[in-house]
Amino acid sequence: MGSSRREYNPEEGHESIERLLERLHRVKPRYVMLSDSVWAPNIDIFVTGKDIVVKVDLAGVDKDKVRIKLKERLLTIEGFREDFDEGRRIKFVQMEIDYGRFFRQIEMPVDVLGEEAQASYREGFLHITIPIVLPNNYKINL
Repeated sequence: MGSSRREYNPEEGHESIERLLERLHRVKPRYVMLSDSVWAPNIDIFVTGKDIVVKVDLAGVDKDKVRIKLKERLLTIEGFREDFDEGRRIKFVQMEIDYGRFFRQIEMPVDVLGEEAQASYREGFLHITIPIVLPNNYKINL
Protein backbone atom coordinates (compact mmCIF):
# COMPACT_ATOMS: atom_id res chain seq x y z
CA MET A 1 0.00 0.00 0.00
CA GLY A 2 2.92 2.35 0.64
CA SER A 3 4.39 1.83 -2.83
CA SER A 4 5.87 4.87 -4.54
CA ARG A 5 5.10 3.43 -7.99
CA ARG A 6 2.31 5.08 -9.88
CA GLU A 7 0.12 3.03 -12.12
CA TYR A 8 -0.38 4.15 -15.69
CA ASN A 9 -3.57 5.99 -16.41
CA PRO A 10 -3.98 6.68 -20.16
CA GLU A 11 -5.59 10.06 -19.47
CA GLU A 12 -3.00 11.08 -16.91
CA GLY A 13 -0.14 9.61 -18.95
CA HIS A 14 -1.13 11.69 -21.97
CA GLU A 15 -1.23 14.83 -19.85
CA SER A 16 2.11 13.93 -18.29
CA ILE A 17 3.67 13.48 -21.73
CA GLU A 18 2.18 16.79 -22.86
CA ARG A 19 3.61 18.52 -19.77
CA LEU A 20 6.99 16.83 -20.33
CA LEU A 21 7.12 17.90 -23.97
CA GLU A 22 6.04 21.42 -23.08
CA ARG A 23 8.73 21.62 -20.40
CA LEU A 24 11.40 20.23 -22.74
CA HIS A 25 10.44 22.72 -25.42
CA ARG A 26 10.46 25.59 -22.93
CA VAL A 27 13.81 24.61 -21.39
CA LYS A 28 15.73 23.44 -24.46
CA PRO A 29 15.83 25.63 -27.52
CA ARG A 30 16.16 23.89 -30.86
CA TYR A 31 19.95 24.13 -30.69
CA VAL A 32 21.70 23.49 -27.39
CA MET A 33 25.36 23.29 -26.58
CA LEU A 34 25.78 21.73 -23.14
CA SER A 35 29.43 22.80 -23.03
CA ASP A 36 32.16 23.56 -25.51
CA SER A 37 32.52 19.89 -26.35
CA VAL A 38 29.08 18.32 -25.74
CA TRP A 39 25.95 18.72 -27.85
CA ALA A 40 22.36 17.50 -27.40
CA PRO A 41 20.63 15.71 -30.29
CA ASN A 42 17.03 16.57 -31.18
CA ILE A 43 14.40 14.11 -29.99
CA ASP A 44 10.73 13.25 -30.42
CA ILE A 45 8.85 11.49 -27.61
CA PHE A 46 5.42 9.94 -28.16
CA VAL A 47 3.08 7.39 -26.61
CA THR A 48 1.58 4.50 -28.56
CA GLY A 49 -0.88 3.40 -25.87
CA LYS A 50 1.28 0.77 -24.25
CA ASP A 51 4.78 2.16 -24.96
CA ILE A 52 6.74 5.37 -24.80
CA VAL A 53 8.85 5.83 -27.93
CA VAL A 54 11.88 8.08 -28.01
CA LYS A 55 13.19 8.96 -31.47
CA VAL A 56 16.65 10.54 -31.59
CA ASP A 57 18.18 12.29 -34.61
CA LEU A 58 21.71 10.88 -34.86
CA ALA A 59 22.53 11.24 -38.55
CA GLY A 60 26.11 10.26 -39.29
CA VAL A 61 26.67 8.57 -35.91
CA ASP A 62 28.06 5.03 -35.95
CA LYS A 63 25.67 2.88 -33.89
CA ASP A 64 28.66 1.36 -32.08
CA LYS A 65 29.42 4.83 -30.69
CA VAL A 66 25.99 5.14 -28.98
CA ARG A 67 25.31 4.12 -25.37
CA ILE A 68 21.78 3.89 -23.95
CA LYS A 69 21.00 3.46 -20.27
CA LEU A 70 17.65 3.39 -18.47
CA LYS A 71 17.64 3.56 -14.68
CA GLU A 72 14.13 3.62 -13.24
CA ARG A 73 12.58 6.58 -15.12
CA LEU A 74 15.78 8.26 -16.32
CA LEU A 75 16.85 7.51 -19.90
CA THR A 76 20.41 8.49 -20.83
CA ILE A 77 21.63 8.57 -24.43
CA GLU A 78 25.24 9.43 -25.13
CA GLY A 79 27.90 8.87 -27.70
CA PHE A 80 30.18 10.44 -30.26
CA ARG A 81 29.87 11.71 -33.84
CA GLU A 82 33.17 11.81 -35.68
CA ASP A 83 34.13 14.60 -38.03
CA PHE A 84 35.77 12.76 -40.92
CA ASP A 85 36.55 16.03 -42.73
CA GLU A 86 38.57 17.48 -39.86
CA GLY A 87 41.98 18.50 -41.09
CA ARG A 88 40.87 18.76 -44.74
CA ARG A 89 39.07 22.10 -44.39
CA ILE A 90 40.85 25.32 -45.18
CA LYS A 91 37.98 27.64 -44.28
CA PHE A 92 34.35 27.28 -43.23
CA VAL A 93 31.65 28.82 -45.36
CA GLN A 94 28.92 27.57 -43.05
CA MET A 95 28.91 25.06 -40.18
CA GLU A 96 25.70 23.76 -38.59
CA ILE A 97 26.47 20.10 -37.85
CA ASP A 98 27.64 19.22 -34.35
CA TYR A 99 30.52 16.79 -33.90
CA GLY A 100 32.12 15.22 -30.89
CA ARG A 101 30.47 13.97 -27.73
CA PHE A 102 26.68 14.15 -27.35
CA PHE A 103 24.55 13.61 -24.27
CA ARG A 104 20.83 13.64 -23.56
CA GLN A 105 18.78 12.64 -20.49
CA ILE A 106 15.01 12.31 -20.46
CA GLU A 107 12.84 11.53 -17.47
CA MET A 108 9.92 9.27 -18.31
CA PRO A 109 6.61 10.78 -17.12
CA VAL A 110 5.27 7.40 -15.91
CA ASP A 111 6.72 4.12 -14.61
CA VAL A 112 8.22 1.98 -17.37
CA LEU A 113 9.45 -1.58 -17.79
CA GLY A 114 13.12 -0.95 -18.47
CA GLU A 115 13.99 -4.62 -18.72
CA GLU A 116 11.65 -4.88 -21.75
CA ALA A 117 12.97 -1.78 -23.56
CA GLN A 118 14.17 -2.22 -27.14
CA ALA A 119 16.28 -0.03 -29.40
CA SER A 120 16.91 0.07 -33.14
CA TYR A 121 18.97 2.36 -35.35
CA ARG A 122 17.97 2.98 -38.95
CA GLU A 123 18.74 5.72 -41.46
CA GLY A 124 20.19 8.06 -38.85
CA PHE A 125 17.40 7.70 -36.29
CA LEU A 126 17.64 5.87 -33.00
CA HIS A 127 14.26 4.47 -31.87
CA ILE A 128 13.87 3.41 -28.23
CA THR A 129 10.60 1.69 -27.31
CA ILE A 130 9.89 1.37 -23.59
CA PRO A 131 6.75 -0.43 -22.33
CA ILE A 132 4.65 1.50 -19.83
CA VAL A 133 3.68 -0.10 -16.52
CA LEU A 134 0.00 -0.72 -17.10
CA PRO A 135 -2.45 -0.93 -14.19
CA ASN A 136 -3.37 -4.35 -12.91
CA ASN A 137 -7.05 -5.06 -13.30
CA TYR A 138 -8.41 -7.59 -10.87
CA LYS A 139 -11.83 -9.14 -11.04
CA ILE A 140 -13.50 -9.19 -7.62
CA ASN A 141 -16.31 -11.69 -7.19
CA LEU A 142 -19.18 -11.03 -4.82
